[in-house]
Amino acid sequence: MHLKRMIILLVLLIGLLIDWSNIIHSKVNYENIITMTIDGFEKPGEWILKFSKFRSKNWDNDVKKEFEDPNKWLKWLKVEDKSPLRAEEILPDGVQKNMTLKETEKTILSIKGKWDFPGFNWLMIEPSNVRPAKQALTDWLRLVAKDNTYFPRRLDWSKENHPNFIWLSGKAKELLIYVWGGNFDFNIEAHVQDFKGNDFILPMGNLNYKGWRNLKIPLPYNLRQSRHSVPNTQPVKFLRFKVYSDPKVDPSEFYMYLDYFHCHTDTYEPSFFGEELQFVENYWGERSATETSSTPPKN
Repeated sequence: MHLKRMIILLVLLIGLLIDWSNIIHSKVNYENIITMTIDGFEKPGEWILKFSKFRSKNWDNDVKKEFEDPNKWLKWLKVEDKSPLRAEEILPDGVQKNMTLKETEKTILSIKGKWDFPGFNWLMIEPSNVRPAKQALTDWLRLVAKDNTYFPRRLDWSKENHPNFIWLSGKAKELLIYVWGGNFDFNIEAHVQDFKGNDFILPMGNLNYKGWRNLKIPLPYNLRQSRHSVPNTQPVKFLRFKVYSDPKVDPSEFYMYLDYFHCHTDTYEPSFFGEELQFVENYWGERSATETSSTPPKN
């Protein structure tokens, strides 16, 4: 009788251990966190400038001249072999020490601004529609679909109709960018949008410092990057950087430089049997029922 009780107790203990191991295993979150380059500001024309209302008419304050194109206040400074610009003098130190980047990162984005009156003056740095948005999404889909066979028909944009945003690959965790500050009392923030169309403003800090800093901001937990139905992971859109001044700041001069925009992102996607069938547009030739529109956003 005593032996029978011992056996029953042993069986119960083994059952409890198996149940607890299943519970623990089910709560494990698998991740593959990588640092992904969003843009190195290497290709001129892929970013545009927008200014608030009281931007100066031109840099010389000549009232007789026409308004200058705001994109003339945007310049790509490139380090070349015969250039007076030396890499160790203008590029961020973090980029110079990164063995995987120093051969490709040779350009920084330079920006200047001037306004006629003090106040909450701002400028916005946005991706232009020159950027190959389709290729960026294809890169993201390669992480999800694991091949190049899937591409949504609703995203088959013409060259003239690329959207003014950048797809963030995987499940983005944190945005990082090198920003050169010149002790100007301006703030910088990143604007992103989840797949539900919800906009998020992410404050990245004040530019009241001298030289290069790697500014960073984690993406909020309530920014939707997945849904219950497959495919689960949904990309985030990076919309713009916004830079705005303290209202007491002298508006007559502002300079900043940007380099190596990157993010920490989770590229882990669990596999399952028949996973290729989740990409319905490959097989039905129409948009997913969960999507609200078959046309790309207008610029």
